[in-house]
Amino acid sequence: MILLDINMPEMNGYEVCQQLKSNRRLSGIRVILLSVRTDVEAKVKGFRSGGVDYISKPFQLEEVQARVATQVKLRRSQQAEHNLLERTLGGAVGTLWELVQIPSPALSFRSRAIRDIVLWMTEQIEIKDGKAAVPTCSSWTD
Repeated sequence: MILLDINMPEMNGYEVCQQLKSNRRLSGIRVILLSVRTDVEAKVKGFRSGGVDYISKPFQLEEVQARVATQVKLRRSQQAEHNLLERTLGGAVGTLWELVQIPSPALSFRSRAIRDIVLWMTEQIEIKDGKAAVPTCSSWTD
């Protein structure tokens, strides 16, 4: 998480936030913007640039702590949901694999196509390492 002031010498906080969000590796970092500006336009611009929260200065330490704690809880909740999705997908693929082998072992030779479809699906839902969600099988190797 980054607490980012909007007013900076060379590049403003909106621009920094936009650059972070445009970088695939850094886009998941939560950014809370800080500013002396309290107008709605500045806050909306902060959210549009990718900020997850906006704190006006002067601020109270308790407020900052509460907002940071909320963002940490949200991140943990999203990570737990993501992990559950990965496990569920991995279990579904494993079950599918077992079902395919029961009626026709010859179909198991088509496992590469199944693997490719699952990897494509995991990429579409932005699972970082699709292979982690797919059960290992020696016939799936290239």
